[in-house]
Amino acid sequence: MNYKKTLKISLIVILGLIVIVAGYATYYYFQETSDLDTQKSSLEIDLENYNKSIETKKAELSDIEAAAAQSSKKTIVAKEEVSTGTDTSNWKTFTNSKYGYSFKYPSTYILGPCTSKPCPSFVDEQQGGDIVLMSGDITVNGWPNIQVMHYDTDAYNPAPGASLNEVVLAQFSWMSDYFPPSPNIIIPKEDSEGIIGADLTVPSSPQSYGSRYIFYIENDKLFQIGLNDPESNDAEEFYDAWVGTYKED
Repeated sequence: MNYKKTLKISLIVILGLIVIVAGYATYYYFQETSDLDTQKSSLEIDLENYNKSIETKKAELSDIEAAAAQSSKKTIVAKEEVSTGTDTSNWKTFTNSKYGYSFKYPSTYILGPCTSKPCPSFVDEQQGGDIVLMSGDITVNGWPNIQVMHYDTDAYNPAPGASLNEVVLAQFSWMSDYFPPSPNIIIPKEDSEGIIGADLTVPSSPQSYGSRYIFYIENDKLFQIGLNDPESNDAEEFYDAWVGTYKED
């Protein structure tokens, strides 16, 4: 009798323990599930915020790039518009016979080389069109004095798709302090949005005049424009007006 009683009590205790363990296991399971759901929700919120942040940064970058592109496209036009003291409306047009680029020059200039001293103001195409010189009265100042050039050398015939900065600085490394980090001028070209280029000025020194340079690549050919002694207000105004007339065919 005592044996049966003891057995019964033991079974009751064991069942109680099973219930307790099962209850704790169930509580632990649902507690862990709840924590995982909370973590999942938190991660989903973080991911959503991160994606929104990326989209915001993309939009900001797009706006910056669009503004930079629009600003660069206005460069040449703006320079011509602000040149109030240099009227180019009566200037004549010169067109390069080999490469087709063109620009305007004062109507008082002659076409052809300097054949007498002092030289008259002139525009002269040399070396079969690889070089064009434009020079005014430089007996007092170093301007106006302009050279447009493309040489038939490897340096001036870069590989297709080559970077303008890399091509120029490979042969003019001393310009690195003055070279713009990105294109800052657009050369007008018919039936296109234009050709990107680099416009920079190297300041004068006690030994030499300063120089303004414009570089651009067209049809895998590097073109270099040099404008001598650009630092006075009159020279800057004249050169800005001239640059405003330069275009590719």
